[in-house]
Amino acid sequence: MSFLVMIHALRRLGRMALAVALGVAASLPIVPGESQAQGTDLADLLSRVKIVREGERELVEVDLRSVLQLALERSQFLESSRLGVDIARSDLIAAQERNNPSVTSGLGYSRSLSSSFDLTGSNFAALSGTEALTLSSALTKKVSSGITYGLAYSEVRARSRSVTIPKEGDVPQSGDFDEWADVSALSGTMSIPFFQDSGAAINDIPVRLGELGVHSSRMTIRRDELNVLSDIAKTYWRLVGLQQGLVVRRAAVRLSEQLLQDNQARLRAGVLSPADVQASETQLASDRVSALEFEVDTVVVEDQVRAALNLKDLPYGFKASDAPMSRRDTFDAAALQRMVFDNEPSLQLLRAQLASAQYVLAQAENQNATNLDLDLGYVLNGYSAGTLGGIAGFSQTDLHGYSAKLTWTLPLFDTRSAELIRKRNLEITQLQLRIRDLESSLTVQLQSSLRLLDFARAEVESARVAMELAKAQLRNEVDRFRLGKTTSFQVAQLQQDARAAEEREILARTRYETFLTDLLILTGNVYSYYNLHSRLPDEPSSAGAQ
Repeated sequence: MSFLVMIHALRRLGRMALAVALGVAASLPIVPGESQAQGTDLADLLSRVKIVREGERELVEVDLRSVLQLALERSQFLESSRLGVDIARSDLIAAQERNNPSVTSGLGYSRSLSSSFDLTGSNFAALSGTEALTLSSALTKKVSSGITYGLAYSEVRARSRSVTIPKEGDVPQSGDFDEWADVSALSGTMSIPFFQDSGAAINDIPVRLGELGVHSSRMTIRRDELNVLSDIAKTYWRLVGLQQGLVVRRAAVRLSEQLLQDNQARLRAGVLSPADVQASETQLASDRVSALEFEVDTVVVEDQVRAALNLKDLPYGFKASDAPMSRRDTFDAAALQRMVFDNEPSLQLLRAQLASAQYVLAQAENQNATNLDLDLGYVLNGYSAGTLGGIAGFSQTDLHGYSAKLTWTLPLFDTRSAELIRKRNLEITQLQLRIRDLESSLTVQLQSSLRLLDFARAEVESARVAMELAKAQLRNEVDRFRLGKTTSFQVAQLQQDARAAEEREILARTRYETFLTDLLILTGNVYSYYNLHSRLPDEPSSAGAQ
């Protein structure tokens, strides 16, 4: 009995520690805004669930689907992962907007002198002074084909005067300024690449890389979601196993208490020895310790669920409302393999890396291509004494000008480009090998999951038969004990056997659910199976830059 006293003392000590912890927590400073937001969120959550009481504890009764959906909505780890898509989309938008037109405008004033020495004339030096106001504006636009268009307008309004120096060392003599003259020019240019940087296929690679970046970020989120769902689901089924096991342990305690009462009555009647009563007391103490161990383990797993769901302020425990059921699921291995290859995030990430490496290879090959550019230009000139009056002369073909220039750049002794191309090809080969290796690994993993489900189904059937037999044998032995045809020791042995058989049956059913969870995570069917709403951002539009 001293052992039972120690157990009750430990329980009282635990309650005291909990009270002290709550008192310390209540004395900590609270940020008003954060506390109010968390309180509103928690109140909304509690309005959607059922609260039940078991003994001295209040528990939130939840099914697996609700727990998984809460994990998708409340996980701060997933929230941080989703920010990666926003970052990738910023890079994509920057790539799509890289060819926006640009306008360059300028306004300037200048005053200059041009000099010459008159060795044969009467003056030592003859100078020409010019004063000018300049206004210019240029529009440039590059399109996906690589062609760059330009349109520029300039207006120069100038006047000049003569300055002479009669002899060396004399003071310069300035004449009067001429009348203002206006020079207008409208020019159009076009730069056409023929090999390097030519075509939308090569110039839109930054956009394609940006789209792959967003896709990779989405697959990273999906991978993180599946990892979170896998951990939560397995923790949930562990909680189910512990709570059902706790029911078994408590039932064993009640049976031991009843047997002890029967033995004590028989002892008082003088038909049973004190040793038999002591054996019943020992069995009862052992069952209570076992139940307490399960209760502690259950609370620990409940805290794990609370932490995973970011519910640190939830004042209740959790009660799993789902129970592992007998299943006879059938699976199409070929269809499941196609699902795995189409949906598995790690494989999708490798394929995105392969596509990105192929684009980078195309860029390296583009840099190694012949750099041949054709630059064309046409200009309309006009002259006038008034401001903007030169525009009227743009129609005079004699004042037009044009230009054409072919530029060919040929690098000498260039081995860097060839080595860079070789490096990109090796990276592509490396990724292809990694993809094949992962596909092989996923195939084996799928086969293993299907085999484990078959074994688990058989294990459930065998465990159920063993449990029914053990429980029937225990009932018969209890009846014989009450008739005085057996001993407390025999009943205790069969009681332990029945409890172990029932716990093995619970473990077998939860193990099957765990293996099924692994298969659902592997194929990506966990969302449809539990009707979950993923917060995965949409794919970006494939519209490239103009």
